[in-house]
Amino acid sequence: MARAATASGGGPAKAGAGGALPALWRAIDRREWWSLAMIGWTAALLGGALILEYGFGQVPCALCINQRLWVLLAGLVALAGFAHSPRRRVYPVLAGLAAVGGGYFSVRHLHLLTLPADQVPSCGVDFGYMLDAFPLGDILRAMLSGTGECAEQSATIPALALGGFVGIVALAFLHWRSSRV
Repeated sequence: MARAATASGGGPAKAGAGGALPALWRAIDRREWWSLAMIGWTAALLGGALILEYGFGQVPCALCINQRLWVLLAGLVALAGFAHSPRRRVYPVLAGLAAVGGGYFSVRHLHLLTLPADQVPSCGVDFGYMLDAFPLGDILRAMLSGTGECAEQSATIPALALGGFVGIVALAFLHWRSSRV
């Protein structure tokens, strides 16, 4: 009898097309939605970077790789927060800090793009070759300061990356605010 009442719309769960999905949406807390939104946003940013690299042949420079690692870190922190406890306020703070770190390297990348040609650091060797042949200290130095190949690309990609990092910080802040309750 209770089953008939639920199927006819008299109960809290409605049957029909997509009945399970709306029930899942109601079961997820708003703090969990912020975690899922941050995970989705970081996945979209990384997916966009991979599409630019493999679909359009844009070879990433050292700063681009560095920015991807910061996005990945923010996404992994958000995923850990979702898996562990979205109600803990430390996870959105850590994800926001990772996004601020990545945003710094986006600004550094934009700075290299705006330098006059005589002030751009030398290009040196390709980053792929650097990974194969150079010691870790030299690779990290190139990833932190950038090389001349970072100044050869258009300003659109690092500007979009900076916007992506701002989005992560905004989601982290909103998630943190919703955790205060």
